[in-house]
Amino acid sequence: MPGTDGADLELADFDGDGALDIAAGQSGGLSVAFGTGAGAFEPAIFYSSGFSQRVSYLSVDDVDGDGSPDVTAFHDIGFDSDLAGKLQVFLNDGSGELMPGPVTTVATYRVSTYDLPHTGDFDGDGQLDVALGGLPGVVAFGDGTGLFPRVESLAVPLLSDAGDLNADGVDDLIGGVPGEPIVVVLTSNGDEHKVECAHPRFNRRHQTFTRIDLPFDDGDFNPWPSDLDLADLDENGVLDIVAGPSGGPESFAVYLGRANGTFTAPRYVPSPNCCDNEPEIGDIDGDGHLDVLFISNLAFCSPPSSSNQGGAVFLGDGAGGFAPPQFDFPRVTGTDGNLRLGDLNGDDALDAVFDAGCGGRNPDGARVSFNETVQDQADMSVAVSGPAQRPAQGQATYTVTVMNNGELPASAATTVRFTPASAFRITSTAPPTSGGGSSVVFRSGVIQPGDQVTYTVTGKVRAASGSFTAVALVDSSRYDPAVANNTAQTRTRVVG
Repeated sequence: MPGTDGADLELADFDGDGALDIAAGQSGGLSVAFGTGAGAFEPAIFYSSGFSQRVSYLSVDDVDGDGSPDVTAFHDIGFDSDLAGKLQVFLNDGSGELMPGPVTTVATYRVSTYDLPHTGDFDGDGQLDVALGGLPGVVAFGDGTGLFPRVESLAVPLLSDAGDLNADGVDDLIGGVPGEPIVVVLTSNGDEHKVECAHPRFNRRHQTFTRIDLPFDDGDFNPWPSDLDLADLDENGVLDIVAGPSGGPESFAVYLGRANGTFTAPRYVPSPNCCDNEPEIGDIDGDGHLDVLFISNLAFCSPPSSSNQGGAVFLGDGAGGFAPPQFDFPRVTGTDGNLRLGDLNGDDALDAVFDAGCGGRNPDGARVSFNETVQDQADMSVAVSGPAQRPAQGQATYTVTVMNNGELPASAATTVRFTPASAFRITSTAPPTSGGGSSVVFRSGVIQPGDQVTYTVTGKVRAASGSFTAVALVDSSRYDPAVANNTAQTRTRVVG
């Protein structure tokens, strides 16, 4: 998809087809690449915010309660800016169309690349609110329509995750303070409980949180947690904390939660030369226990060496412990650490999608790394050919070839569509198949390794001038790691 400008990205099924899609921040809006469910993605669609500022941070949740995931976006105002930031919800109409909503101005500026929005019900009114890091950190309280009529400042600038930590039905927050060796837990009281802010510049007495500081010392000369995530690591039904390392070659910390909102003393897990960026948590090896995956900003912004390992997987034991790191995360050129996990190809294993840029700008866009713990792989490729030019109202035939280049037999669904849709009307196919108009779908039987199937599509040129494109997209019934050859296209010029 288009370059992400070093901005955030998120995974969600925006169009309700059962396949995960990728949303990424852009200058002036956000882009969504809709997934096929087999590891391939349609060309990204850009949704304008109406502002020139970059959409730097995203959060996905059903803000308006209609059952479809919406996107909460924060518009970048840069480091040490005196300008107010903009919080905006892109409301999903249920089909994946994201409509930019009204804007809430928040008096904050960012202090970290991890200050993305976190949604939760922080005041117990049943509506989603948004917490956002910065100086100061803020909570914008929602009304259920995408508007946030009340915005409150917090003394904690880095707000890294949200969840119910004390089983009271109201969401809480975790975060940190740059340069301070602490993990901050903010438990929501669910009412207008007044708590004194610690930061004198933003000392307001209209808060809904009680603050608890947990010690953090990963061995770095200036320890403070780079990022934090919540998950139930020891499988007791209570959320635990993973605190990323400060940036040096030391350790990350695990705090096991208790049902009353308190935590055990930190356990430090050695993470040599790999993990100076945000963690992502999920069952990566499929054993039913949560694991932790790190990628390294330092490693991907410089050549691999013994002093940077690139990234690492720490396999969990289900009790809050972790095995030594496995340094087998695929190396690519550059990443700014925006990492998300999800099953992108339907093989029931978590894959990784990340921003492949470096130094805050990424012309290459998001990249996908498929989980190689899955052994059953195929490699389907598709090619399409047709006439270079045809007269208006004339007939044209296109040939589509699907080949199994992998080592395992697999079936495939092949979509052939014409763009713009008004330029070409399909009249017949061989073999006959479902669909019509400007798009059809061919479903093959099992294709053996090295074999191929051929389809033809015939129709009438409806455009009077210009050109149109035939696009073919193949989806394999098996995990297909080589997605670059899953699409093909050919262009036809209309002549008089």
